Order: sequence, then structure tokens, then C-alpha cells
Amino acid sequence: MENDITHDDSDRSLQLIFPTVIDRYMIPNADRVNRGLVEALVALRRETPNARLDGYSSDVYTTFGVEDRLYERADFAPIGDWMRECFAAHAVRMDYALSPQGVRLTECWVNVYEKGFAHELHTHPNNILSGVYYVKAPVGCSELRFHAPHAFSMMQQRKRVDSELNLLSHAVQPREGEFIIFNSAVKHNVPPNAVDAERIIIAANALL
Repeated sequence: MENDITHDDSDRSLQLIFPTVIDRYMIPNADRVNRGLVEALVALRRETPNARLDGYSSDVYTTFGVEDRLYERADFAPIGDWMRECFAAHAVRMDYALSPQGVRLTECWVNVYEKGFAHELHTHPNNILSGVYYVKAPVGCSELRFHAPHAFSMMQQRKRVDSELNLLSHAVQPREGEFIIFNSAVKHNVPPNAVDAERIIIAANALL
């Protein structure tokens, strides 16, 4: 019997589902805002010891777990309020339904990356949205790298070229004054910082 089944690309339909959304916001007057935050961070580091957990891959200075409600401090309240506004705007863009309480920050903390410092692969459990604000992002500093859910499966197909259809990770090069929002369940990490200058971030988690 003769095979009369042929392949024709004109009958092909490609559909992208379940997008991983990264939302980026620039704060107005970033230089002025960041100068004030650097002053606040100097005071914070004087009074708050490094809360780095034993399992961390480097000696990143962090206040997570010790001073992780920075939005309650007067010197960080303005950036916390702006983060809430950004989270709310993102929720509208995503057509999420807000609770009667609106956006609630659950944590807000500081990480400082010196040369060679990194952050291992992780997620932010028990939250809906997470965000990273860049107080200091010197040229050449570490990117924020996101990973596909299937990026670490045992079986991976060798690729001819990288494309938007087969990429397993995506790097975002941060800018000072930028707030990057993403779903808290998305796996991400920070490669070792390659520059001498500090890379300083304020991170936040939120419920809606």
C-alpha cells in the first residue's frame, strides 16, 4: 500500500502556554532615592549582624531572618510603599484578584554581594510574588538568572542553537533603580559577582 501521508508546515500550529512573566519597573529619581538607601544601609549594617545561613554558598551579607521587615522602618518605608504599588500594578496586568487587604509584604530584606559572592538556586515558598530592587548594580555585576521548571530534569536534548523555544534559563542584567517582579515559584539564582564594587539589593515577597 502506497504511503500518501505527507508533512506540510502549512497545517502546523504552534502555541506557547504558561508564560513566565518578568515585570520591570524603574523608580523615579533613582539616583536620589538610592543615595538615601545607601545611607540607611550603612546604619543598618552597623546594628544588624550578618544573618547568613550556614548553608549559603558564599558570605553574602543578608538581613533575611533577622531584619526582614524593613518596610516597618522609617528609613525604608518609602521604598516599601513603592514596592507595594509595583506589585499592585503587576497584579492588575496579570488579571489577578486582590484580597480585601490588598498587597501585603511578607518580608523585605537586604543582600550585599561583594566580588565572588553568589546566591544558589532557590524559590520563595509561601508567597505569590517576589521582587528585587537594585540599590547598587555596577557595570559587569552578576545578572539575575531565571530557570525553566524542566531545566534540571535528568534527560536533556542537545540543541543545534539556542532559541526562545528551547532556552532553559534567562539572564536579566539589572539596572540601578530597577525593581524586577516575578512569580515566587520561579527558580532563580545569582552567579558569582565578577566586579570589585558591591552589588546591593532590597528583596521583597508579597501576598495579594
